[in-house]
Amino acid sequence: MKKKLLVLGALLAIGANVNFVEASGSSTYTTAVEFKDESTSSSIFTNLTHLDNWPHFDKRGVTKIDGSVIQLHSTEPRDSYEPNQLTTLTGKELSFRESGQFLATYTMHGMDVSDHRKGITAVGGSITLYGHPTDYEYDGEYDDNYYSTHPERDMEFSIDNVDVGGQQIHGVLAGKDDTDAVNVGQLKELRSQADINTNDIADLKNKLGNSNILSESKQYTDQRIAKAGAANAALSGLKYLDYDANHKVSAAASFGQYKGATAGAVGLAYQPNEDVLVHLGATVGSEHMLNGGVSIRVGDTTKGVKANTKNIAKEMDAIKAENAELKAELAEIKAMLTNK
Repeated sequence: MKKKLLVLGALLAIGANVNFVEASGSSTYTTAVEFKDESTSSSIFTNLTHLDNWPHFDKRGVTKIDGSVIQLHSTEPRDSYEPNQLTTLTGKELSFRESGQFLATYTMHGMDVSDHRKGITAVGGSITLYGHPTDYEYDGEYDDNYYSTHPERDMEFSIDNVDVGGQQIHGVLAGKDDTDAVNVGQLKELRSQADINTNDIADLKNKLGNSNILSESKQYTDQRIAKAGAANAALSGLKYLDYDANHKVSAAASFGQYKGATAGAVGLAYQPNEDVLVHLGATVGSEHMLNGGVSIRVGDTTKGVKANTKNIAKEMDAIKAENAELKAELAEIKAMLTNK
């Protein structure tokens, strides 16, 4: 529909006077206009400056308000709005109604007129979309005080407010920038990850917060340390005899105790000569430990006297026996000298 074409229909007026002025404004003339009971396309309102009241239209014809508003209504019964009802405001805005719906208010400053059938009004830089407005009828005339049959779905888009009437917004892409809106899919993904993290934290708290587990772990560790300490003490207690050329193998046994735990140990040693010692030890009990080693004498063994405790002991015994004999002889000599 073009801006300068107004559809008028179902209007009947005979002899009504309408004042027109030329486009240049140079002359004014009055003419009688007859509107027949049929739809008529006209552009006469381009130069319209004055329109008399037509009271015989029983409030369903043309009404002049403040010289700036023209309301054209149908003469058909008002049980429903018809497509040919139109209102102009100050010559700059058009308001259309059709089939019980407030269609739109259009600003005519060179803008294209489009057909919006969802009840749109533009006021003060904002756009309001009404949910199927409905007008009231009084004395055969609609009073233009319409209301919305679904006020909870009225939507407003303005500088200060954006309201979609409690309805869902579909087809929203996933936001990327900090100021982008997020969709439900992103929220579900975030909630899923949050649930996973929450469950992991709960499991960790259960493990760390269970006093029985911590107590059992500490008790187990203390027991192992005590047994290990006792086993080490037992192995350290193994002592082997000195070298004996006639008895080159020796055995040893010991026990150890640490923090209430007790362990035993046995060991064997072999000395093939005075310069080499081979030994092996093992614990006895629930905790098994082994140790072994080789001892080798180093240095020049050709010089000096090698210490042999067995030989020294024999020599000491011989010296003691000889000393005893010398004492006996000395005692006899003393006795003989005394008797003289």
